[in-house]
Amino acid sequence: MTWGWTNSSGTAATRDAGVSPTTASYVVTSINVAEGVWYWKNRATGLTTSSAIGKDYTGSYAVTAWGANSTATNYNFLDEDGGNFVKFCCEDLTTAGADVDRDGILDTMFHQVILRVWDDGNKDGCIGCWVLPTTADPYPRQDNYNDTWANVKVDNKVPPVLTCPPNITSKLRGTDYHKVPQLVTCHTECIDLYRRTYSMVSMWCSCSRIQRCS
Repeated sequence: MTWGWTNSSGTAATRDAGVSPTTASYVVTSINVAEGVWYWKNRATGLTTSSAIGKDYTGSYAVTAWGANSTATNYNFLDEDGGNFVKFCCEDLTTAGADVDRDGILDTMFHQVILRVWDDGNKDGCIGCWVLPTTADPYPRQDNYNDTWANVKVDNKVPPVLTCPPNITSKLRGTDYHKVPQLVTCHTECIDLYRRTYSMVSMWCSCSRIQRCS
C-alpha cells in the first residue's frame, strides 16, 4: 500500500503507507481522529512529533492519494512486524511502565502489553486495516477490535561478566603492592553493575594473582 504526496510547489512523491515523503526515517505510529492529528516517530533517533492528519511531519506535504487496503495481505502500516512480536530493550530494565501493586506509582521493570484482536467491520477485505479519512469521507467506517492486557516484568537473564585486573609481580622491598590500585568491573549486555577500585591487600579480587619476589 502506498500514499501519494504533493507539496505547495506541486512536487509529487509516492511512499509506502505511513512513511514520510521527505525523510524515510519518519513514520506514522498512531492516529488520534478525535483531535485530528497523527504522530510521527524517527526510527533512527526515537524523536516524536505530530501534525494534522494528512500532513507530513514537516507540514510541507499533504496526502493526495490514499492507497487502497490490500486484499491479498492483512497489512497495517502501524505495525512493523505484523503483530508477531513484542520487543523489549535494555532501557526497559530501568524504566517504569506499569503500576503492578496499584499504589499509584509506576513500577520499574514492569511494562503493560496489550493484545488487540480485530475483525473486518467495514468489509473491505483487510482485517485491522485503518481507513484514513478523506475530504469526501471524513469519518469512514473502521474495523472493530477488543483489547486485553498483561503486565510483563523485563529481566536480564544473561550472566554478568567479571573483568579482573592483570596479575602483578611485586618485590617485597620495592613497590608496596598493598597500595597498588586495581580496577574490577562487572557488567552485563545492558548495564555496568559496578566498577570498583580495590587495594590488592584486601585480596577481594580473588581472580587475580600477586606474585611476591624477594
